[in-house]
Amino acid sequence: MSSAEVTISIEPDHVVLTAGGPGFQFKAHVTGSPDTTVTWSIEEPPGGSSIDAAGVFKPPLGESVYHVTATSHSDPTKTATAVVNVVEDLIDHGGPVFPVSRTFALWWGDATAFAPDARTVLENMLRGLDGSAYLAIADQYMRSARATTSFAGNLFDSSVPPDDPTLASIADAACRALDADRITPRNGDLVLVLTSNFPSRIHSYCGWHSWTACHGQAILLAYIPNAAGTTCNNRNDLCNSGFSMPTISLLTTASHEFMEAITDPFASAWFGSSFPWDLADRCGNQVCVPLSTGTFELQDVYSNATHACAPR
Repeated sequence: MSSAEVTISIEPDHVVLTAGGPGFQFKAHVTGSPDTTVTWSIEEPPGGSSIDAAGVFKPPLGESVYHVTATSHSDPTKTATAVVNVVEDLIDHGGPVFPVSRTFALWWGDATAFAPDARTVLENMLRGLDGSAYLAIADQYMRSARATTSFAGNLFDSSVPPDDPTLASIADAACRALDADRITPRNGDLVLVLTSNFPSRIHSYCGWHSWTACHGQAILLAYIPNAAGTTCNNRNDLCNSGFSMPTISLLTTASHEFMEAITDPFASAWFGSSFPWDLADRCGNQVCVPLSTGTFELQDVYSNATHACAPR
């Protein structure tokens, strides 16, 4: 039998694997020769990925594209190649998540420092999240539950916020504001703490999320300082909404912190493998998102289901 009759293929010819995940078994199919064995190799230079003699590919840490080649023993001129996309999916580390949330917006500081449209626009966005396709991206991280949320109202504190508030001061302000309105906190309540000022020290963030205990209940926190006049302030109105730039910045930061707060509230649930990014840290683009209350410029978030940032 001539070597020209030998054919070889790989099953599957394309696969998406999670960085640092378990090994994946490729299969080679050789026809035209009684010797159906192959030699496995990777085209790319060594760098963490490997494939053994049985065709088991071990995904390395970090994202990349690899080409796995099977070469026929009976005719080394016959090869087949499969493409491997290694992606940094979020990994479930087992900590609590909060499929059901009740959200408050705490406006802390000089009311005139906030953009005139900030309160109404943020409230409309928070009201429109429930039942949206945007919020449904979080469903895959809720362990068979469905993410739902309700906007429970605005809170106000006219005192001067610290220039660079600590978690303790943010937590105290949130619990104090709930008490002032005689609101009994529930486990999983989320308070967006919006300060009229922005830290004077240079920071790499536009906001952050954490949690605290308020009257024995675990409440979620998101610190969102006023972006006006800072590098966190948006420079364009992607959705032609007519909203002010500080308010658009507020929307993108609020959506970022909201989605991370419910999917990784205690830094123990869903985050990446090689470095601890949450689902919004993984992305970072602004997207126009239609909600029941209007279209808003929010931040995209990472979807394990599509191995990409969503919505696109």
